[in-house]
Amino acid sequence: MAPKTRPRSVSHQTAGALEDAQISRLLTWLSVAAIVLLLGIGGKAWYAGHTLHGGILWCFAGLVLLNMLYFARSGNRAR
Repeated sequence: MAPKTRPRSVSHQTAGALEDAQISRLLTWLSVAAIVLLLGIGGKAWYAGHTLHGGILWCFAGLVLLNMLYFARSGNRAR
């Protein structure tokens, strides 16, 4: 038996949309900070002679950037 769901009020839906937008902005800024830090630490590792370590950090920065671009294009919050 499926649980009964009550229709949500307009104010409740608006509050949910605002919360989703705030979470999206927060995750975007955290991703930008992660990219900057990964690139910086990767550059330091690269110039210290740890080329594999630096390259791996740069790859992770690239993956975070690709994830941000995918989200910006699709807008799919569920993924």
